[in-house]
Amino acid sequence: MYGHPVPPVPLDQPDYRAGFGAATARFWRKTFDGSGRAGLREFGFGYLGFTLAFTALCAPLMLALVIVLVLMMLLGLTFWMGNPNAAPDDVLQLGIHSMAPYWWLAYPALLILIGAPGMVTLTIRRLHDTGRSGGWALLWLAPYGWLVLTVMCFGPSKTEGLRFDRSPYPILPPTPPGGVRHENPRPQHW
Repeated sequence: MYGHPVPPVPLDQPDYRAGFGAATARFWRKTFDGSGRAGLREFGFGYLGFTLAFTALCAPLMLALVIVLVLMMLLGLTFWMGNPNAAPDDVLQLGIHSMAPYWWLAYPALLILIGAPGMVTLTIRRLHDTGRSGGWALLWLAPYGWLVLTVMCFGPSKTEGLRFDRSPYPILPPTPPGGVRHENPRPQHW
């Protein structure tokens, strides 16, 4: 077993041994593909990879925003927040009066819009692996629905999820201790 390279898992199959890099790469490669299944490691590391990337890309913006706010407080420039005592000429010179409180939201919102399809499809694929329909992903739209989805997605993989595979020969999760792996896990319907 040692010294032999492990072939990569096809994208249409769940990767139960995915590490951080492989799961993050699969997250971006399958951003618009909700078919198939995603193993628990692929799900967890995929979300972690997106969260870290989002944080790393937004951190400079947040730091710049804090620096600007501190400098404005030190210099006494509060008119950008709608101070009624500010002179109209001061507001016009900066030209940011109407957008200043909101401009910094555009960049994180754009990153969320870029990552949202990947998060939704990864959730759908994980739900498939737990034997549930991807329609449960609509809980994202409900208040506290993300909490229910988290519990559902961190559940165990089930053989009922095989019906969502494209390939007739699925790569099964490791056999549990004392468990029996069947040669053909897909039921035959005559």
